[in-house]
Amino acid sequence: MSDEMDEIISEFVTEAEETLDRIDPLFVELENRGYDKDMLNEIFRGMHTLKGAAGFLGFQQIVDVAHRAESIMKRLRDNGIAPSRGLMDIILTSVDMLRVLIGHVKLRDGAEEDISELLARLDIAMEGPLDEEPSSPAPAAPRGAPEAAPVSHAEESPAAEAPSAPDVTAAMPEPEPERVERVEVIEPKKEVPPPPKPAAAEETVQQAGKEREVAATLRVDVSRIDKVMDLAGEIVLARNRLLNLAAKLESQYSGDQSVESLLETTSFLDRVTSDLQLAVMKMRMQQIAKVFSKFPRMVRDLSR
Repeated sequence: MSDEMDEIISEFVTEAEETLDRIDPLFVELENRGYDKDMLNEIFRGMHTLKGAAGFLGFQQIVDVAHRAESIMKRLRDNGIAPSRGLMDIILTSVDMLRVLIGHVKLRDGAEEDISELLARLDIAMEGPLDEEPSSPAPAAPRGAPEAAPVSHAEESPAAEAPSAPDVTAAMPEPEPERVERVEVIEPKKEVPPPPKPAAAEETVQQAGKEREVAATLRVDVSRIDKVMDLAGEIVLARNRLLNLAAKLESQYSGDQSVESLLETTSFLDRVTSDLQLAVMKMRMQQIAKVFSKFPRMVRDLSR
């Protein structure tokens, strides 16, 4: 493998890991929040980017898993469906598998995983009827129905319930006009509060979008940042020596205009150097949000 291709693969691994780290917390948040088009869009774009890069480099297993997960996200987004817990389990399993596959690429070991069962589960979720995805608990009802409803009970219940049906329908028309009257009276009061609620929702969506835009980062090798820190340290040492020299000159040539100019310059250099040192230290620090962002997924897995 050439050095250039090795560098491209290393870049792919870094970008893929960052993509998964970015979208992984969104799955738990999406599960708790329900349908969220913006969040689904962000997850979809992440999976699409990962699939495209893996396809370019020929990592077919990553392509297969990412493509199916991407398609599921697209169906949820386009049809306004909130992901069920069972569906989210499958998607998170695919995310975990993507991490394993990317780990093999990172190690350059050429190993492959048996993903046939996972792909089959993703295919079922991807090609199944849309009505079954959000209402996954529905199949539990038919399973319990035969056990709780023997033939003897089934024969008795229709006979007992049949006469009661006409009585209920006969009683229904009377309360209907009362409900209509109540709605007509309340309608003018309800017309006032609805406008601010959508506006507030739009503001929160816009704020969330702004937060995600602000969270955009530029990827730089740690070694380069460490080099900048070393150089900043050397500048600090040189500044300190210059400040000492300026102080000695001031004591010997007090009132000299050249010395006054030198003191102004060293004072400015002192402030700039301090700001530079602080900026480099902050640049080297890791955001604590990256550490805590892994906790929601961990808590979810432990609770399951």
